[in-house]
Order: sequence, then C-alpha cells, then structure tokens
Amino acid sequence: AQRFAPAVAALLRRTTFDAAVAPVLAYVNRTVLAVLPAHTLGVCARAMREHFPTRYAELRGIANALGGAVSADYLAMLAYYHELAHAAATARNDGAAGAPRSCTGIVARSDGSENSGRTLHARNFDQALGTSNRLVTTHVRFVRDGAPVLDVAGSWYWLAAGGMTAVRAGVVSLEENWRSAGAPSVAPDALLAAIAGGVVPQTHLFRHVLEAWQPSGSSGGG
Repeated sequence: AQRFAPAVAALLRRTTFDAAVAPVLAYVNRTVLAVLPAHTLGVCARAMREHFPTRYAELRGIANALGGAVSADYLAMLAYYHELAHAAATARNDGAAGAPRSCTGIVARSDGSENSGRTLHARNFDQALGTSNRLVTTHVRFVRDGAPVLDVAGSWYWLAAGGMTAVRAGVVSLEENWRSAGAPSVAPDALLAAIAGGVVPQTHLFRHVLEAWQPSGSSGGG
C-alpha cells in the first residue's frame, strides 16, 4: 500500500499539492465528472476495489501520503481517465477533448560515444494543463529484490498508480498517444458497464502486461 509513498514525498519536496495536483483534479472535475452520470466515480471505485484490490491498496497509500487531500475512490476514477474523457467528449459531442490534440513519440538509435548503440525513446504529452503537468510529472521505478523491474514516467498518471509510458529494460518500451482526430464515439453507459465488469484501466495496462512478463520458457508469476 506504501509503494508510491517515496514518489509522493519527492513530489511534495519540489512543489505543493495546490500547485501541482489540485489543478489536475479541477480539470478532471470540469471536463469529465461534470459531464458524465453522477454515479461515475462510484462505479469506478467499486470496480477497482472488487477487481483490482492490490491497485486499490496502492491508491489508498497515495491518498494517505497526500494527507487525505484526495480520496482513494477519486484516484480510482482517475485511473480510468482516458476512457472517461472520450466518453465525456461523446456526451458533449465536441470531439475527443474539444480542440484537436495528439501526443507524439520518437525512437532513435544513438551513435554518440557516450551512449553508442543505445535505443532512445522520447515522447511528449500534448495536454491542456501545461504548468501543473510539468510540476507533477515524475519518473517512477519499480524494484523487486533490489533490481529494477519497470520504469513508468509521464504526467500525472502515476497518481492513479499507472502510467502511459513504460520501459522494461531489455524487453520493450511502450507509450500511449492520445488522438482526437477520428476518435471513435464512446457511449458513457456502455463504458461504465465495462468498467463495472472488470476491464483493465488504460493507465494500468502497461503495468498489467509488463509486471507479469516472463522470459520465454519460464513459468510462475511476475
């Protein structure tokens, strides 16, 4: 439950809740929760508790580390943000988030002397909240038995125990890019039914896959 406590402590050493986190929550309240059905938060929180109890325990730890300024149930809803934001856009009938917006990533092979032969993965988050996103962005490294297992970085998604950029060294580097142009319609009621049924939150998908990854020929849990 305390897995993310060091990340929260690092955040609060360099900035404040009001400067970095509160604007994100206000934006989600205004653009998502105010548009979707009133029971949206409750559906998401209940689904997280029932289907992903370990993740919910992590969210409870994050909420506690933030001094109770936000609840674990709210952070559970935040884990489904991308799905909910597309559904909110469908309900508003204004495209995926109003103004066109799309994130971008690059992969390059280094030929410099210092990093020769290394693959470099970089990306941007083309999001509405510039300053608060920069303040809250944190690189989180998951360690098992003293060895790095997974690196997750980017924007505020780690506050929901997830991430939209992930690297498992020597295995794969992944990112998600938001697309507004041509985004499909997402019916709010159908989405909430899928969430209640246990669909993996998009912000948790990379962790869900990469933490369980095993080398070919091995067995057992990740």
